[in-house]
Amino acid sequence: MTATDSFLESISPQQLFDDPYPIYERLRRDAPVAYPRSTDEPRAARAGVVGGR
Repeated sequence: MTATDSFLESISPQQLFDDPYPIYERLRRDAPVAYPRSTDEPRAARAGVVGGR
């Protein structure tokens, strides 16, 4: 298991609800498209907003 896999396993739905931005920051850096099992849905993190909005 890699460090990214361990991180993905540690994400809880409550963490995403309370303050998702530190999680999104790490996902952008380490796993831009990930599937944390705790949420049972894929997460995509992007560096910027398309279209300047």
